[in-house]
Amino acid sequence: NIQSLLEFTQLEKHQEQLAEQTSVGMQKRLDLSCSLIHKPRVLLLDEPTANIDPLLRKEILYLIQQANKQGITVIIASHQLGDIESICNKVALINNHKVAAWGLIEEIKRMYSQKEETVHFNAGDYHHLVLEEARNMPVSKIVDQGNSILLYSSEMQKTLYHLINFTQKEKIILKEINIGKPSLKEVFEEVVGKEE
Repeated sequence: NIQSLLEFTQLEKHQEQLAEQTSVGMQKRLDLSCSLIHKPRVLLLDEPTANIDPLLRKEILYLIQQANKQGITVIIASHQLGDIESICNKVALINNHKVAAWGLIEEIKRMYSQKEETVHFNAGDYHHLVLEEARNMPVSKIVDQGNSILLYSSEMQKTLYHLINFTQKEKIILKEINIGKPSLKEVFEEVVGKEE
């Protein structure tokens, strides 16, 4: 498997180099190659993206995803919750050596997060009209950002339903609409807070 793994991790041009003479990025990719040499069914990784720059982190995460697509179950221990959220579907949140929560990421977010979701959009020429209507929506906070509007809600489905109905009725086209959900990091902080 050596040649295919060198190609997979883009190390084929460096195969004559000693590992200690390679960059941190190459060493991380070499670690992954060595882990995959015997075609494991389960791959355990401890902090695979620790102490590396954002570009290299993205590259390593991509390689991990590709390994997973080849049928390998990948288990990662990491404090980089943003990385975990971007590539994993199930997590176990550990606090004081105990599993505080586990399951599908979206389920954990729904079960444990009390954080409000946000919807951010640009209403163009209808900014003031939509801003006025936002007061009738199930929102806790309205932020007028000049060119755009940010709404906070714990009932995001109802808020979106109201917003969509209003904009359709008034023939308003919203631009750059983004819905923000609590991050895994925020959920972890909340779970840990409840445990203590």
